[in-house]
This record gives sequence, C-alpha cells and structure tokens, in this order.
Amino acid sequence: MVLKLLASLALIGSSTAAGFLIAGSFAARPEQIRSFQAALEMLETEIGYTRTPLVEALERVGAIAVAPAGPTLRRAAALLRQNPGREPGDAWREAVGWIYPETALSPTDRQVLEQMSPYLGASDRDDQLRHLRVTMTRLKQLEEEARGEAQRNQRMWQYLGVLTGTAIVLILL
Repeated sequence: MVLKLLASLALIGSSTAAGFLIAGSFAARPEQIRSFQAALEMLETEIGYTRTPLVEALERVGAIAVAPAGPTLRRAAALLRQNPGREPGDAWREAVGWIYPETALSPTDRQVLEQMSPYLGASDRDDQLRHLRVTMTRLKQLEEEARGEAQRNQRMWQYLGVLTGTAIVLILL
C-alpha cells in the first residue's frame, strides 16, 4: 500500500514537473526576444553614435548583453576575428544558428534575426542602422505575441501536467 502511494506521488510529481518545464519555455521566449532587442539597441548606439567598427561593437555589446544575445554577438565577433575576410552577415547567421537550439526562440524569431544579416557590415552606416531598427521593431511585435502566447499556454501546461499524472494514477489503480 505504501509502495503504491509513493509510486503514485512520484508519477504525479514527474508529470507536474514536465508540465512546469514546458510552461517555463513559454515564459522564457519573450525574455530571450527582449535580450536581442536590448543588444541590438546597444549595437545601434555603438555603430551610429560612437562609430565603432563592427567587430569591436559586437564584442563590446556581447560582453554586456544577457543571454542568448550576448553569446550570439560574441560568437559573431569571434568568427569575424578568426577570418577577417569573412562576410559579417555570414558570421551573424552562423552565430544565430549556433545559439538557436539552446533557446526557446521560434523559427520565426530566428528568421527575423537572420534577415538583417545581408546588411550587417555590407552597407553604409545609415542603411545598417535602418535595418537594425526594422529588426528591433519586428522583434518588439514578436515579443508582444510571445507574451500573449505565454499567458495563454503557461497555466494550461501547468494544469495539464498535474492532471495527466493524476489521470494515469487513477487508471493504474
């Protein structure tokens, strides 16, 4: 009897934890999008006002930006330092692709981040700034969508985890 009770509690606990884990990914996505927005704002300042060269700007902003934006910027800078002849857009795309599996970002988020790559370091300063602003605006929209999605889905997944575990216990008993 005690063994059944412990097994039931373990089952409910593990399914509840799984539900909370999935719910947590919904909460993480808006924050991760926001980290990229903040990093791009700082990058805009570095490029636009201090006129810092791109690699140095990526390093500076990457050093102070929070994850996942910080590691992405540092990775892009490192790729450019390793191969000075490399196109900055290619390095940016590779850095975004490198960090993407470790994030809660959606394929749409990744696509928006990668859309600015053809202009990064390949056009004049004003054009780069314009594309940074367009990307930041689109990220703001995605962040709002992600927050709404998180509000709708977080509680559902939390309840679903608890209820799934309870249902399985009831079926097995």
